Amino acid sequence: MLTAYLPIMIFLVLVAALAGFVFLLSSLLGPTNKRKSRLITYQCGIDSSGTPRYRFSTTLFTLAVLFLIFESANLFLFPWAVVFRSVGTAGTAAMILFIGILFVGFVYAWKKGTQRWE
Repeated sequence: MLTAYLPIMIFLVLVAALAGFVFLLSSLLGPTNKRKSRLITYQCGIDSSGTPRYRFSTTLFTLAVLFLIFESANLFLFPWAVVFRSVGTAGTAAMILFIGILFVGFVYAWKKGTQRWE
C-alpha cells in the first residue's frame, strides 16, 4: 500500500531539496549590503516619517474590493451568454436573480458612499 505513494514522496523530497539548494545558492551568490540605509522602508520615492499607527481612509480599499466583486461577476456572465439559447427559462431566471442580487449590492454600496472620493 505504501509503495503506491513512493513516487509522490520522492517528488516531494526532490522539490524540497531543489528549494533548499536555490535558497542556499541565492544566499551565497547574492549581494551582502548591510548598510543602514538599505534596511529602511522605501515606498514611492518618499522616505518614511512619523508613526506607522497612522489612521487612513479605506475608500480606495473598499472601491477595489467592489471592483473585484463586480468584475468576478463577469466571469459568470460570459459563459451564460455563450449558452443563452440553450439554458431555457430556468437558466434565464437564475441569471436575472443573480444580476438582481448584484444590483442590490451595488445600490447598497452606493448609498453607503463607497464610490465617493474625498
